[in-house]
Amino acid sequence: MLTLRLLHEAERFYHSGDEGLWDLSFRSACGVSVARSVYSEIGRRVVARGARAWDERAYVSGTRKICVVFGAVARLICSVPARVVRPWSPAPLSIVRKASNVH
Repeated sequence: MLTLRLLHEAERFYHSGDEGLWDLSFRSACGVSVARSVYSEIGRRVVARGARAWDERAYVSGTRKICVVFGAVARLICSVPARVVRPWSPAPLSIVRKASNVH
């Protein structure tokens, strides 16, 4: 099923992007981490529905979204001690392009 392959690929990109959170300011990393976690949760719901995935809209309820948001922010809070040792500073655009394979 194409949807399963795409969601599997999305998870690979999510995990790859998690490593890049270190290269963002803490505030930006929070926003990206929260969005990644919510969209990943939606993908898991689509997979869990199987063949019935498209019968109705897949979404994360408000209560579950709060839990997902807290989890995403908590993971980043754990990185604060390391961020104090190695503070964030913006990378030159040439380094960003090279790391992202954008030409």
